[in-house]
Amino acid sequence: MKNLQNYIKILIFIAFIAYPTSLLAKRAAIIIDYDSKEVLFEINADTRNYPASLAKIMTLYIVFDYLHKNRLSWNSQMKVSKIASSRSPSKLYLEEGSYITVENAVLALVIKSANDVAAVVAEHISKTEKEFAKLMTAYARNIGMKNTTFKNASGLPNRAQMTTARDIATAECTPQHLTLVSPDCYDQLGTYAQMNPPIREITHQRGLWAGISDGTVTAIGSDHAPHTREEKDEGYPNSPSGMPGVQTLLPIMLDHVNNGRLNLNRLVQLTSSGPAKLYNASSKGKISIGFDADLTLVDLKRQQTISQDWLASKCGWSPYLNKKVTGWPVATILRGKVIMQDAQLIGDPIGEVISFG
Repeated sequence: MKNLQNYIKILIFIAFIAYPTSLLAKRAAIIIDYDSKEVLFEINADTRNYPASLAKIMTLYIVFDYLHKNRLSWNSQMKVSKIASSRSPSKLYLEEGSYITVENAVLALVIKSANDVAAVVAEHISKTEKEFAKLMTAYARNIGMKNTTFKNASGLPNRAQMTTARDIATAECTPQHLTLVSPDCYDQLGTYAQMNPPIREITHQRGLWAGISDGTVTAIGSDHAPHTREEKDEGYPNSPSGMPGVQTLLPIMLDHVNNGRLNLNRLVQLTSSGPAKLYNASSKGKISIGFDADLTLVDLKRQQTISQDWLASKCGWSPYLNKKVTGWPVATILRGKVIMQDAQLIGDPIGEVISFG
């Protein structure tokens, strides 16, 4: 990823509403036409804001770079220090003196957004998280992020950890934000609807759907955060933010297709070709000679209820439980091999690391 702008057709970043200070912009955005590089819209684009868990994207970026350079392996064992184990949630609750592999660490960062794991990675690579943060900032400068400074690997609050709309990233939204709406979701789900950024009122949701329609949004992300019922029952503000979302992403979005919110081609762009282009993923994102035959077969007219016994996540819940949808994935093909059919896994896992560039 030599130049972040090579992978982005339209850039937009809506900053976080963070700590109350006049130095921060509650909202910041920038839209740039990729072909002409013309700035179509901007507001507070260079005002610095807190990156929060987006810091973990840089942590993962460095891990993948070290893997590519053979400075790490997927089986590398990383020791958990007292400092790392003491990091606040969201976390895996790793015990001091235990070990975690690089592979499991990557999964924990992506799926759980685990702060203790981020610290373990930082200490393994740079001895201390402070030194790793310097490495993160150096990587940021190398890809053109001129106004971003990292102070930790997780994004936990630090007033000196800053970024700007111009520096990062792309327009992505989740099925949760396209489907759930405030205040109804909080009345129905309580802290189970808690996530960052929060689910907001219908006017915000309409804005997201406008972005889907006009091409501003380039990807749909699951924001999968499978916190347990015990964790979510803690009550705000002790309950962690996030919901499970991987398994339900396609059924929910197919239901939106059937309701006329978007067409199937646009859904393919948002879930396949768009992300593949964004991250410059090799041999992914379209049906063409030389590309991997990764396909999901769907029944557009199948009606199905999202039920408890269908859920595969160990957290055991979904914000869409008992929701009836129209449109359902019926088979998955990975590199030409059928690996799922009618909700049944077929054969042994054959996943491989995606190549970029």
